[in-house]
Amino acid sequence: MPLEGTELVRITGGQARGIRLKAPKGMRIRPTSDMVRKALFDTLGAAVVRRKALDLFAGSGALGVEALSRGADYAVFVERDASAVRIIAENLSNAGLSGKGEIIRGHYRLAVKKLEGRGEQFDLIFLDPPYQSDLLAAAAEILTAHCISSSRAIIVAEHFRKTVPPQTIADIPLASTRTYGQTSLSYYQLNRPVEPAPFQH
Repeated sequence: MPLEGTELVRITGGQARGIRLKAPKGMRIRPTSDMVRKALFDTLGAAVVRRKALDLFAGSGALGVEALSRGADYAVFVERDASAVRIIAENLSNAGLSGKGEIIRGHYRLAVKKLEGRGEQFDLIFLDPPYQSDLLAAAAEILTAHCISSSRAIIVAEHFRKTVPPQTIADIPLASTRTYGQTSLSYYQLNRPVEPAPFQH
């Protein structure tokens, strides 16, 4: 049974496929639905394997945990909410992936600066801020100002379908956007554009 104030989502692929993850309930934290997350990772395909991922505005950590399940080497989770941080740690443990993740509790701006100071470079960056906010644009600005994306980086932004995504993030151009109901996924990539996977009901 989920804890009070939580709901359950599932890992949709990889070594931990089918494992249930806890997700905090609330207006600020909105876990990516299983179907949308599956479409995202089906789109990325082998681009996840042996990559280093950053899950910004991590919430439940479902995106980063799924990336690890599907073959990413390591993931850093950034989340400021204390209860969500505890849930991320529990989700990593339940999926058998605790040794492959680091959780940074704090404001995303400070976390990005800290990661740059450590010389970190990420191949996959997931941005999933609250829909009713201007945090996507703000995150795009901070990622452009601080060099933490690798030369082969793919950035995926999840946002409300009516939100116009930035044309570039960290000098990486918008390659494609795919909409699933009220949710859109925007992909940023320097080289070969990713082709969005079809939505499966």
